[in-house]
Amino acid sequence: LKNLENIGIITDPVLNRAMVSGREGKISAASSPVKVFVIATDEELMISRLADKMT
Repeated sequence: LKNLENIGIITDPVLNRAMVSGREGKISAASSPVKVFVIATDEELMISRLADKMT
């Protein structure tokens, strides 16, 4: 997430570090013109489901 300030993305390091173990939420700083969110996913499960549909 470094060097994204140039395009208006400013993250809050405390909020960002709090997003572990499947937590979801906003990590953008209050001053950020762009809102940034963390959304939990289970990529392995999604790939497995897609592969199952192909067979």
